[in-house]
Amino acid sequence: MTLSRTTKSSKLLHYAAPAIPLSMLLMPPIMYIPPFYAIEMHLSMTVVGVIFFFARLWDAVIDPLVGSLSDQTRSHWGRRKPWIAFGVIPLLVSAYLLFQPPKTVGPAYLLIVIFFFYLAWTIVQIPYLSWGAEISDDYRERNRVVGFREGGTMVGILLVTGVPALVFYNQVPTLRQILGVFFVLTVILLPLTTLIALWRVPDTSGENFEKTSILKAVRILSTNKPFLRLIFGTFIIWLAVYIYNAGIFFVLEKSLQFSGNNFLRVVFLQFLIGTIATPAIVKLAGKFGKHVVLAGAAVLTAVAFTALSHARPGNTTDVVLFFSVLGLTISPIWVLPTALVADAADLGELLGGGKKEGLYMAIYNLAMKIAIAASVGIALPLLSYLGFNPSQPVTSNGTQALHMVALYLPTALLLLGALVMVRYPVDAKAHAAIRLDLDEHRQRLGISK
Repeated sequence: MTLSRTTKSSKLLHYAAPAIPLSMLLMPPIMYIPPFYAIEMHLSMTVVGVIFFFARLWDAVIDPLVGSLSDQTRSHWGRRKPWIAFGVIPLLVSAYLLFQPPKTVGPAYLLIVIFFFYLAWTIVQIPYLSWGAEISDDYRERNRVVGFREGGTMVGILLVTGVPALVFYNQVPTLRQILGVFFVLTVILLPLTTLIALWRVPDTSGENFEKTSILKAVRILSTNKPFLRLIFGTFIIWLAVYIYNAGIFFVLEKSLQFSGNNFLRVVFLQFLIGTIATPAIVKLAGKFGKHVVLAGAAVLTAVAFTALSHARPGNTTDVVLFFSVLGLTISPIWVLPTALVADAADLGELLGGGKKEGLYMAIYNLAMKIAIAASVGIALPLLSYLGFNPSQPVTSNGTQALHMVALYLPTALLLLGALVMVRYPVDAKAHAAIRLDLDEHRQRLGISK
């Protein structure tokens, strides 16, 4: 079921291209949409928060459903391409309604549109990730596949952080104007890159393979111990990252006296360095193992978080150095987990669960989204309980609370996640044995490889 043992870089570039506009659509609901509807659309902050809470729950629930349905799809174009092709137009329509609403809207409008947006997003994203898992069944080659795709994701994030500064140079744009720029870019890039990927990259997932019910697949998945370890380990690591994300702006502005206006600039620097470092991450993962590099990245990121707690207030150099180092240490956390999921899905097929990459990717995404939701629910109340108040001048107790929640707690979680992942059993040698047994299993059943 592979394109070749070594997939042409041109095909990987074509596959990775949609990741650029997709990441540009993913970031606004996190960074811009909540304040846009609260400030410029004059909806209650509480109402906006409640709507987004239920929207994220909806997003999490539909992931396994879409993943399972795409696994069961049979067509001349494969299992993944029909879903992606069908989902692009609804995704763009829902993005327009979300980014550029009428001048006067109520909570019901936001609720309906954000649910529509996340449904369309999932219809495209889950099959797209699953398609990547099926481009190659080789342990090291999968590193290249996810490296290209996540490199595209980082380019999209660079555009999200950098384009507003360029388009509105020496201006103070409204959030509606910023969101309008994002929509124009995605309405151009998403159809174009998707068409190129659908045309140039084969989807061989529709070939013959063992038919397995979803109930049996879920039962086998629940006994796939390496996958369960992977989900637990990556959940802990992502929880640490998102708790840090929830508090880092306060750390910079309140504790380190770093101007909030420069926040996006250092984030841009972080992802620029991460994008440049991606090829090296892929090579390291091929040499030492994906799980080892992921565990090492978690440890080094923990060291970086601890170091930031000792940065000098008002010293821009310390902050710039931190984000530069973070670009190197945190990038493997973005790049490698889905390649590990693909390997675990092979084991699931060998155990009798069928080819269910969509289900496995959906469960991984579900764990990530739970981590996102839990991080905010942990970080902000804990900061308040420990005495930090963002509306008042920071005290020594407030600084200590910021460091405890935004830096030290993520550090402890990262070290725990590293400990879980360094013992992950499916390395290159184990995966090669799985592939050999799986090929023999398919031959016995008369199923094409």
